[in-house]
Amino acid sequence: MSEPWFTLASEQVVGRLESDPDQGLTESEAEARLRRYGPNALEETAPVSRTTLLLRQLKSLIVALLAGAAIMSLFFRNYLEAVAILGVLVFNTLIGFFAELRAHRSMEALRRLVQVVAKVIRGGELTEVPAHDLVPGDLLSLEAGDLVSADARVIAGSGLATDESSLTGESAPVDKSSGPISDPERVLAERSNMLYRGTTVVRGSGQAVVVATGARSELGQVARLVGEAAGRETPLQRRLEALGRSLVWITLGVAVVVVAAGIWTGKAEDTEGLIELVETAVALAVAAIPEGLPIVATIALAVGLREMALGAQDVAIDELVDQL
Repeated sequence: MSEPWFTLASEQVVGRLESDPDQGLTESEAEARLRRYGPNALEETAPVSRTTLLLRQLKSLIVALLAGAAIMSLFFRNYLEAVAILGVLVFNTLIGFFAELRAHRSMEALRRLVQVVAKVIRGGELTEVPAHDLVPGDLLSLEAGDLVSADARVIAGSGLATDESSLTGESAPVDKSSGPISDPERVLAERSNMLYRGTTVVRGSGQAVVVATGARSELGQVARLVGEAAGRETPLQRRLEALGRSLVWITLGVAVVVVAAGIWTGKAEDTEGLIELVETAVALAVAAIPEGLPIVATIALAVGLREMALGAQDVAIDELVDQL
């Protein structure tokens, strides 16, 4: 379909979906469409174990350098320095682990963002069906308190408004109507004649015809994008990885230069002198590694996330005050 559903008149939407504004779909047609379009469910991904999440935190080259520095510090009996480096590694690993664990739990909650049953009109009768079995063309009957189980085009409504904060971040209720929108470029948050899966009806009542289910819904696309993004490195991660590669060469260069200079000046004439020279080279190499970098980066990201959350909360409070 070339034209977005929200630009069409409700009669056109119902006609293109071969549904009926009064009778809805028949049971036989609904079953046929369920076989054609598949269940109204988000794409399932293989669960990630906590062990895998924990090991992911140790894949960074910076972490490997710090671990090597800690081992060398222990080897040369610099216990205080080794404990400090290991403490940074453990703290940073735990922060990253719990942050990623929370993200995965949010993803699981996203998949559960659908009610167990949905009220639909099939064969002219109002009935309840599992939301899992909704298909394009189904006629939804909605009232305050209902959770929208699929993307749908409003065809009739009385004081209908929804909470779309789970999808758009908009905290204020969004009024809905059945009229078409002429602008095909209208952003999702401003499509006043559309209902989206995972949003909640906060007041009024109405009817809407299902236009997209499962992975084809807006929520399904969000879930897909989140799943794809999970395997990508952020720009910050790429820069830290590049910095780690640079530090490898710097630390090796420092060690080689120090040892070469010591041998040139006669500091390694005996075994004791050679050992002392190697210890000095390793100490300088360890000093070149920024032990605090991973934890500083993690804390900076955490603080930024906190500030964004507080900012969103302030905006929501301001909007509530304006309404009062």
